[in-house]
Amino acid sequence: MKKIALLLGIVFLISNGSFAQRKEKPPLNERIFFGGMLALQIGTYTAIEVSPLVGYRLTPRFSLAAGIKYEYLSDRRSISPFSTHIYGFRTFARYHIIPNLADLLGGGINLGIYAHLEYEGLSLERQYFDYPAYPPDGRFWLSSVLAGGGISVPTGPRGSVNFSILFNLNESANSIYYNNPIIRFGFNF
Repeated sequence: MKKIALLLGIVFLISNGSFAQRKEKPPLNERIFFGGMLALQIGTYTAIEVSPLVGYRLTPRFSLAAGIKYEYLSDRRSISPFSTHIYGFRTFARYHIIPNLADLLGGGINLGIYAHLEYEGLSLERQYFDYPAYPPDGRFWLSSVLAGGGISVPTGPRGSVNFSILFNLNESANSIYYNNPIIRFGFNF
C-alpha cells in the first residue's frame, strides 16, 4: 500500500506541475465527465455487467473517478450450476502520459496513452466465492487493487473509448478475476 500511495503522490505532483502552467481553469462542466462499462456474454456461462462512473479532471492529464458496479453471473457448465449477483464500487486515478500520439509523431494515429490505478470493493456471496466458509450463507466484501494502463481514442471534443490492461495486485483465491491481466473496454463523455 505504501508503494501505491507513493505512486499516486508522484502522479499528483507531476500533474500539478503541468496544471500550474495553464493560465485559467476550464469551467466546471468541462472538467466533469461521465462514462462506464457495459458487458454482455450469454450462453452456458452468462455475464452481464453495468458499471457507470462520474469523474473529475483535476488537470488536462490527471483525472479521478468513482462509480458503482453490478454484475449478474450464471454458470451452467458444471455439475452444480449457479447464478449470483455481484455489486460494489470502484474508484480510480488516471494519468495521460501521452495525451495525443499524433501530436508527438507529427500526425498519424489520434490516440492517447494512460496509466491507471484503481481500488474496487465488491460484495460476493460466500457460497460461491468463499467456500468452505463458516457460515456458508451471506455475503462478504472483497477488495482489489488494479494497476496498469491503456489507450484512449477520442470520439469528440470530450468523449473517448478506452481500452485498458490491468493487473490485480492483491489477487486471492476469492477473486472474481481468474487470470491477470484483466482487459476492459469503457467509454467517457
